[in-house]
Amino acid sequence: MTDQLKKYLFDDHSTRVQTVKLGNAWQTGLAHQHYPECIQRLLGELTSAAVLLASNLKFDGSLVLQLQGDGPVALIVVECSADLNIRATATLREGHAIPADGTLQSLLNAHGQGRFIVVLDPNRDTTDMQPYQGVVPLEGDTVAQVLELYMRNSEQLDTRIWLAADAVHSAGLLLQRLPGQGGN
Repeated sequence: MTDQLKKYLFDDHSTRVQTVKLGNAWQTGLAHQHYPECIQRLLGELTSAAVLLASNLKFDGSLVLQLQGDGPVALIVVECSADLNIRATATLREGHAIPADGTLQSLLNAHGQGRFIVVLDPNRDTTDMQPYQGVVPLEGDTVAQVLELYMRNSEQLDTRIWLAADAVHSAGLLLQRLPGQGGN
């Protein structure tokens, strides 16, 4: 298995296309964690999303994506550094059953209090940039939809994301219209 990240830019600089397929890194991350399949899928999708977004960081530091919820899953968090080192984990609430067919909304937003959090955390030893945190309601039925809504509403970037994960691979595709160049 190999891990791959590919980045493309249209000739007119109007659109960015990125793909990621994680095999080794995903297997290493899962080796000591035993999550139900539905949690594994959400964690894998968020991991691929973090790699896609962190690969565009223009500073030394990391990107943290968090799905914070009020359902059986309290937290799914992925940190990806600018050099693409990944840490990912999920925190399940004790005493709450995880249904095999659990969805993003049923697992994390059972009472409508779920949040999606994006943190840009610059390395304070190498930059004077301040950390940034964006927090929005957990809207959308998939991790991809949550990210698309965040990008459109908070970052004003027209973005489409496709994500998939299982016990073997985590993968994603990002298609993003970039802001106009030089007043065009």
